[in-house]
Amino acid sequence: MDISTTNDRINMAIEALNSQKGLSFRAAAKEYGVDRSTLVRRFNGKCLSRAAANSAYYQNLIDVE
Repeated sequence: MDISTTNDRINMAIEALNSQKGLSFRAAAKEYGVDRSTLVRRFNGKCLSRAAANSAYYQNLIDVE
């Protein structure tokens, strides 16, 4: 599965969770075809997308130099 497609689906699931008050994480994950635990972590801001994590890592390397 393409990473950008997965990130797009996670972002759509997060938008749905924010707009539909009764929607559960399990239902959103199933509807958008994403892993529930990843969706929960991303929704709570505990993990970044791979692209964002790489960007933050390289920014820290530049700051150290």
